Amino acid sequence: MSAGFAIRYRQIAGDLYVQPSGVLDGSSACELVNLIADKYDGKGRVFIETCSLCDICPFGRDALRCRLMLSRLPLARLFFTGAAGFVIAPEKCRVLACLESKELSRFAVRARGLRGFRKKEKNVDKNFLPD
Repeated sequence: MSAGFAIRYRQIAGDLYVQPSGVLDGSSACELVNLIADKYDGKGRVFIETCSLCDICPFGRDALRCRLMLSRLPLARLFFTGAAGFVIAPEKCRVLACLESKELSRFAVRARGLRGFRKKEKNVDKNFLPD
């Protein structure tokens, strides 16, 4: 696992909110999936906030996608928030993002070829993890 990688999480009203931060490499991705497997109780939804990820290694992205697809978590209940969600989310997962031009150019355009995509969702809370 990357030295600067950390994971914060909360369970609120049956939903699991996870906020990884740092560099997402292969071992960090495994740690993230293991935490979700331990804390997900089979009910509610899982939200992964991606705004604190500073870099995403290709192997980490692929490891995360593969391990999530093999997990017991239904992908319909998995949501990624933030622009990096476009990069790391497996197929059939939802990405909730309020895209700013810098975030869009950094992650989404590079990952999925979303040139010209400028849709903004106004009711997205960037600080969704209450303290």
